Amino acid sequence: MKGRRAKTKPVVKKKFVRVKETLYSYKNGKIKISIRPFEEHLVFDISKAWFWSRAKGEMGELILNEKFPTIT
Repeated sequence: MKGRRAKTKPVVKKKFVRVKETLYSYKNGKIKISIRPFEEHLVFDISKAWFWSRAKGEMGELILNEKFPTIT
């Protein structure tokens, strides 16, 4: 029936977040992600990563997983 929900509640299968471009900055091989403005942030140093010499162009979308960030 249209407009009726199932009796089971929705369940989270994968925990991930797509970070908007306004919430992260990239400078000198480091990605800084703002959690709370001027209070909390995460910094990932990707200048020592294995793919650094092969990466060219602009950084695309940033996805945070439970264990690691993914750059597309």
